[in-house]
Amino acid sequence: MKKINLLLMTVVYGVLLFLSSNALAVPMTWSTNGHEYDVISLSGRTWDEARINAQSLGTGWDLATITSAAEQAFINGLLGIAPSTGTVQYWFGGFQPNGSSEPGGNWQWINGEGQFWNNGSTGMYSNWGLGEPNDNFGMGGQEHLALDNRYGWGWDDNDQYQNVIFG
Repeated sequence: MKKINLLLMTVVYGVLLFLSSNALAVPMTWSTNGHEYDVISLSGRTWDEARINAQSLGTGWDLATITSAAEQAFINGLLGIAPSTGTVQYWFGGFQPNGSSEPGGNWQWINGEGQFWNNGSTGMYSNWGLGEPNDNFGMGGQEHLALDNRYGWGWDDNDQYQNVIFG
């Protein structure tokens, strides 16, 4: 059973995490897949910091993956209606390995579920926001995924070091 925790960053970036049975939070179970989800509030973190933070919570913790529209809808329900102003984002477990073609080449899940996006050719689930992935409009460096309120919790490729407060 995949256990997930939504680690909410206050008006910054959040983190979707796997949740182990040792977790202190009270998870919500999605009956469709048996996975557990939760929201925890934290201040801003980079993608790497978020992943390290998730893993430090105990066995089974890591950034989450979203592999279906139904799973996305369940998570969106936990997050609530996306704010219409400012920027609120949640890190989750997708990344683009070094050397991948830009902007949309070779996007992978961290848990070994494989490639989910290769310039649209994989046929796997994705929920990119309008115009995403865009690799910072060709400026480079955006190799990590975040859910973004500006896209109704759609996906945004981001610079992993981005942890600036918006809004």
